[in-house]
Formats: sequence, structure tokens, C-alpha cells
Amino acid sequence: MKAAVLDGEAFGPDRIEEFCKFPTRDEAVAKATASLLSAGARVVGAVIGPASRIANLLKAVQEKRESEAGGEKAA
Repeated sequence: MKAAVLDGEAFGPDRIEEFCKFPTRDEAVAKATASLLSAGARVVGAVIGPASRIANLLKAVQEKRESEAGGEKAA
């Protein structure tokens, strides 16, 4: 390769090594997609984590009340 043009910028023989370090289109798309997906996963995790803990606490309270109510009926 003697020269290349990337986004309107010319890369001559002295800058070919620099040009070769740029990702291909497919690599750039994959990196962008991975970034978006990981950010979305973090948001979902931040929302689901506390909600899951609250649901577990409510379930424990409900089970405790049911067991207390069952003990009162037996007495």
C-alpha cells in the first residue's frame, strides 16, 4: 500500500503505519455495539438489583406473617 484516504484525510507513505492502526469498519461497529450493550446491562443491573432485594424482603415479611398467623390458629 502506498497511500490511503480515511474520512477525507490523506495518509501518504510516511503515515501508512498510523493508518494501519485504525480499526476496520466491522471492528468499529462491533466496539460501538459492545459499548452500548454493556452500558444498557449496567443500567438494568442497577435497577433490578435493589428491586430484587426489596422483593425478597417483602416475601420474607409475608412468610413471617403467615407463619405467625398459623401459630395463632393452632393455639
